[in-house]
Order: sequence, then structure tokens, then C-alpha cells
Amino acid sequence: MPGLPPAAKRILAADEAIGVELYDLLGDKRHRQTCLNLINSCHHELLTRLETEFIRLLNDHECKLELSPFAGGAIAIEQDTLLWLQATNASNEHVILAINYATLYNLAEIFLGGQQAKIAKKAGDIKVSDSELRLLTTLLNIHLTASDQLLDLDNQWQILPINKPETAQEYLTASSCLTIKEYQATWDIWYQPSIIASRVAQTDAGTDQELLEAKLAYAAEKIPTALNLVLAKTRLTVAQLTRLRKDDLIMLDLPEVVNAYAGKQVIAQGRVVEKSGQLVMQVTDVPQD
Repeated sequence: MPGLPPAAKRILAADEAIGVELYDLLGDKRHRQTCLNLINSCHHELLTRLETEFIRLLNDHECKLELSPFAGGAIAIEQDTLLWLQATNASNEHVILAINYATLYNLAEIFLGGQQAKIAKKAGDIKVSDSELRLLTTLLNIHLTASDQLLDLDNQWQILPINKPETAQEYLTASSCLTIKEYQATWDIWYQPSIIASRVAQTDAGTDQELLEAKLAYAAEKIPTALNLVLAKTRLTVAQLTRLRKDDLIMLDLPEVVNAYAGKQVIAQGRVVEKSGQLVMQVTDVPQD
């Protein structure tokens, strides 16, 4: 294999990109953080309003509510132990509330009277009464009304029970703990960040645009990019693939010119040569399109 000719003036090493900050160019993380900052800025007042509503619902001043600050994250699912309720608005955005079946039954006993139901061993055998669903809907409505008022949002929510939700989405999530004398009830709630997007847009309106543009220009020169160098391609039949074994040899035709890809885009072409005992690529062409 030929050596690298003197014409090559510089060698680009991968370790130059190690430790470089990863930039959120599309703003997804920044948007979620702004949503978190906005909803947590009124955390104390939200907690106060929720606690007041639960005291009114219970007609018991001994009850106390704790609400954790909202954080970002996906939904964590406990197998077969949670009842899920989803509130959907006109924009098809949703808020999800999850509560343990045993907690719901205890709440129903406290709020509605009656006798606590026995938890079935299998999720399919668990039965929830209309009264218990109405109670759970009331809990979610209290959350939604208080947060909408504080964030100056106008959502018309439709609330229905759902199956286990997908876990891939990012949410703003918080946990509630309601203490009623000696008893505690906990549930979790998840907001889609897009629900308060209009308020976020108002918050971001005063941001220094020139500062953002300067940061973007600086970031554009520092973004680590993975390059894939395709040295060879070949074809095998399905029969050959199914019979592949350890130590088999696959014949390859090495081209004179190889392509370097960033994603699916060819960003450079060149020759593979040796330099100080290492394989390197000498760039011979940089496509302009």
C-alpha cells in the first residue's frame, strides 16, 4: 500500500472531537427545560391551590398534600399494578395520571365510604367501579384546573381510562402524596411539554436573538460528527448468508476511491493509505452538492 505523499499538509484525528459539548441545535432539550422552569416557577402556588381543593373535597383540614417539583423523563411502568387515566385536549395533547389500584380503593373508602375491595391477583380480574373512576377523574381535574389557571391556558379536557401508555415520549412528571390523618395516598402525573408551548413562546419572546445567533454560529464549528468510511461492498445470496460459519472468508474487491459518509451524505472521497503504521484516508475530492 503506498505511503502518504508530502502534498498532504495535515492529519485530522478523531480524538480532537472527544469531550466537545453536544449541542441541542433543534432546541428540544432547551424547550423542555424552559417548560420545566415555567411550571416549577409556580410550584408553591400550584401546591397551595391543590391542597386547598383537596381540603374542600374531603371537608377535612387535617389533610396535607406534598407535590414534588416537576422533572423531565419518560413514563416508568409497574407491571399490572397501576390504573391509568388520560386527559386529552383539542390539540390531541395529553396529561396522564397513574395510581396504584390499592391506593385508589383506599381513597374510595375514605372519600366515598364503603368497604375496601380485595385486590385480584391478575390485572384482568381487577374491577374498578364507576364511583372510583369518578373520584380519580376528580383528582385529575383538580390538577388540570389549577395548572391551567396558573399557566393561563385554556384547555378543554376529555378524561378517559387508558391501557399502559407508551414509554418512549419525554414528559414533565411529578409525584403527589396526600396525607389524610394516618393514611397516605400517592399518584404520579405526566404532562406533555407541548401543552405549555404557547406560554414558553411568550417567555422566549424577549430572548436576545443576536446572542442566540452567536451561540449557534460558535456551536456549528464544534459539533462532533460521526464519519463512516466504506472500504468495500459485496453481495451474498441468502443461502450463503445462512451457511456462514466462524473462520469463513468473504472475498472483497477494494476500490481505488472510497467514500466517507456523514449519515447518508457523501462528504469526501479519497484513497486509503498508510501513515506511520496506521491506515488513514487521503482526501482526493470533496463534493460540493
